[in-house]
Amino acid sequence: MKKLNPFIFLAFSSILVLVSPECTRDSSTELIKYGRYTDKYLGSWDFRYIAKTTDSSTGEESTDTIFFTGVINTGTGDGGLVIQYTEQLNMSLRVGYDGVMIDKCMQPTSCHGEFTGDNVFHYNLTSRVFTGQSFVYYNKTIDGKKISGESSLNKAPLVSTDPPSGIAMNGAKLNGSVVANYLSTNVSFEYGPTASYGNSAIASPGPLTGNKKTAVDAYVSGLTPETEYHFRTKAVNSLGTAYGGDSVFITKSLTDNVYDNEGNLYKTIQIDDQLWMAENLRSKKFQNGDEIPTTKITMQDVSEEAEPKYQWVYDGAESYSNLYGRLYTWYVVADDRNICPEGWHVPSYSEVNILINSIDQNNGGALKEAGLSHWKSPNTGATNATGFSGLPGGMAFINFMIIQFNGIGDSGNWWTSSGDTGKPGSDSRSALAYCLFNNGSTIIVLYGARRTGYSVRCIKNR
Repeated sequence: MKKLNPFIFLAFSSILVLVSPECTRDSSTELIKYGRYTDKYLGSWDFRYIAKTTDSSTGEESTDTIFFTGVINTGTGDGGLVIQYTEQLNMSLRVGYDGVMIDKCMQPTSCHGEFTGDNVFHYNLTSRVFTGQSFVYYNKTIDGKKISGESSLNKAPLVSTDPPSGIAMNGAKLNGSVVANYLSTNVSFEYGPTASYGNSAIASPGPLTGNKKTAVDAYVSGLTPETEYHFRTKAVNSLGTAYGGDSVFITKSLTDNVYDNEGNLYKTIQIDDQLWMAENLRSKKFQNGDEIPTTKITMQDVSEEAEPKYQWVYDGAESYSNLYGRLYTWYVVADDRNICPEGWHVPSYSEVNILINSIDQNNGGALKEAGLSHWKSPNTGATNATGFSGLPGGMAFINFMIIQFNGIGDSGNWWTSSGDTGKPGSDSRSALAYCLFNNGSTIIVLYGARRTGYSVRCIKNR
């Protein structure tokens, strides 16, 4: 079976326009015989979906075919049906007593559909689209045969409540699973300090369709530390509402502070099973007491050094250090002398990935300090629900005899201890970093030049 071209999906979704002229009842006996005369078509069907594309300028043709067990269910209006012929694609149409489709397509699209007897369906749609250089012709065919003895129709969704993740002092990621049973289904989470809940959060992704089990989640913030919370998944479609079971979690408590070997004090934050610093590192020494070198911004050319091990404060202004910490090259991060306090280390990519997965990569706002005191507008999605308090400390990079700084207020960039991973884009001059930006809420993982100065967050040894 060939894979269906997603462009064809888009084309048909935009050109299939159904109008609804009045249906003339020409046979009261049919209505009496079947009750609702379209009921005879309802049930489970085996469908074959064929999509063919032809380019008029080249004559090139492509054909995609899908076989799928779907359903036909009651639609809206007199004679209305919903034909769900793949997991994601369906159409609503009306048919007359003779089984012929009443709804017509608008030009330049033509379509025709009809039932033969009670158990055979055929539908064909043709259209023409001008691409700017040539016409592309689309032909969509759906053939269906009713499955004998099967009468399972769409039904209320199936729902479960799954264990939460990313639990911090003030937030948590609520998780669930839903089977939409072919109907458009809206999913949310109810949560609160008791099983009466009282709060609701819209789940992502959504709305759901199709008939596969889909994982859904929502990150909630504004929770109280050291407090028990209840939550459950809720799913609603046109045939009913379903709930998952009640699940309970306890938000994390305030954690102890940690000192580096210079006496700098750092707040810490527990996120699931990981204990993180809630501030950027600002130490000028390795764990054994050795100084981490620095340079005067315009007085020392270090551009020819193979593995420059340096730290700087942004713009050379020590006043930035207490808030934003220091910017370190990756060669300092990788040094065996360790720049983190005793019992702590710079996290590996796998450890950062655990953090990302626990809150969702698109929920980077849960790691960013909220408001515009330090982030530039718009500081998209920032809630600081985890207490991580990510700040936009910018970066430093070596440009011959000048150390240049960029991005304060715009971006926060933190090194991992992971260097060349062997993946595309990595080499001996790059290492993995994770970043947050003022104009987005996605956590970006990228390869940064090892000579660049980024911020550092330490994680406690396990």
